Amino acid sequence: MHLKQAMELGAQNLLDLGNPERNYLPPFMVPDPGAPAKDHAWNHNIGRWLDAQLRLEETIGWKIPPEQERAMVENLRKFCENPDRLPFGPRDGWKGVKPDFYLHSLREYMLAVNSLVRYRKSPWAADLGHRMLETLHRASRPDGTWILGEFDTYVNFVEDYVKVADKNQGFTPHGTSDRLIEALVWFYQSTGDPLALELADRFARYHLKNSTHPDGTLNLASLEGQPAGHTHSYLGGLRGLLLFGELTRQHEYMDAVLSTYRVTVRRIVRESGYASHDLEQVPGQVTNIPECSSPGDAAQLALWLALRHGQTELLDDAERWVRARLLPGQITAAQATDSRGIVDRRLLGAWGCFRFPEGCQQSYTDVTAAVLHSLCDIYRHIAVRSDAGLTVNFHFNYADHAIRIVSDRAEEATVTVTPTQHDPVWIRIPRWTPRESVRVTTGGRPVPLLMIGDFAYVPRTAVSTPPEIVVRYALPSRTTVETVNGDAYHYRWRGDDIIGVSPNTNPRPFYP
Repeated sequence: MHLKQAMELGAQNLLDLGNPERNYLPPFMVPDPGAPAKDHAWNHNIGRWLDAQLRLEETIGWKIPPEQERAMVENLRKFCENPDRLPFGPRDGWKGVKPDFYLHSLREYMLAVNSLVRYRKSPWAADLGHRMLETLHRASRPDGTWILGEFDTYVNFVEDYVKVADKNQGFTPHGTSDRLIEALVWFYQSTGDPLALELADRFARYHLKNSTHPDGTLNLASLEGQPAGHTHSYLGGLRGLLLFGELTRQHEYMDAVLSTYRVTVRRIVRESGYASHDLEQVPGQVTNIPECSSPGDAAQLALWLALRHGQTELLDDAERWVRARLLPGQITAAQATDSRGIVDRRLLGAWGCFRFPEGCQQSYTDVTAAVLHSLCDIYRHIAVRSDAGLTVNFHFNYADHAIRIVSDRAEEATVTVTPTQHDPVWIRIPRWTPRESVRVTTGGRPVPLLMIGDFAYVPRTAVSTPPEIVVRYALPSRTTVETVNGDAYHYRWRGDDIIGVSPNTNPRPFYP
């Protein structure tokens, strides 16, 4: 599993999506090889693009072409040329763009300015972010609900018939302020802007009450009667509640997220990583297309709960969702090739929504960026050094100045860990493998297996010279069944990899 290569391929896809004739504005989606792109929701994707590219640069040293970065920053500036100072679109007809009132993208706007502050030290972005916060503060109540009439764009550029026909559509707290909380927390941490913390508190209190239950069951009060909720927004809201609870040391937020993870997240993101675009309000009943951003969200949430809240068994969930859904769900060269044999680079390396539960992927700019956002966090925590020593959390191929990891899977798993210095080493052992199958050697010599929690512990005195530790363990085979709209999908597993599914999808299947 070459996670870094997958991330680089996804990052290149975001570059290839940009249209030079429109100042590199990326399209909303590309459905099939050679098909026309669907051009809308630019304001949503500007923030996504900037956040993903800057995170990747910081995580893996990815190089952003200066021309495209300058263009995307210019796009952000132009889209904010309105009285709201939010990327609702310019008022001068620039590039043919019309104003668009889209509160769903508030998180994306704050992610963009936060990343420019954090990774580019941009005072311009910090000032723009504060102006955004002033509008959001004016246009929301202390109870966390919106005052739409305080948005100039809503008053002057939303058609009256839309307001009358469905005054709540797209403007409820679910899908707007829930997903915004984590970006507000990060912006506060980057800038110290107290208005960001005040707004995070406002929206967090609302969603603790209306989007969670103490027993972890799904709370739909924030949807205000909408027929369906957005899974990616819901999971983003949980991540925001956890971050806010950690920042402010309020355990009711952290406890609510852990309970919700165990009861609800593991239901709406299936064991295979399958997740519907809209929340499954009735177990097993899906009313919308599947997509890849939600399993990425769930994997990142599992990572935080594991490493910061002692729930280390959840690392099994995080690695399984990456192996079983995110990496197989990335569009390959063969899948991106059109009828003429030409590789459509707008699809190559992308993630997105797909037409069938197990394939026929389509390239969505925002989903590709969201998956990359989550994978950056997973990648940074494959191996970490602390006072306890060197800890290997995930069994992906990896190398940095402190360690090299080579993961091979055949009849059994072999994980070779080569540290650059003699440290105590902790290697996570998945709970799904039989403990009696685990063997550890250092320098080719067997050493007794010492399990401390979920980790095999190799003390400094047992590490060979030169240091090399090899862990082997069994990959049990099993079959599971997941039901989607009455259809039973049978998955064949080897360890935490899916190696086959029936019935399968054609074209562009995920699995054999």
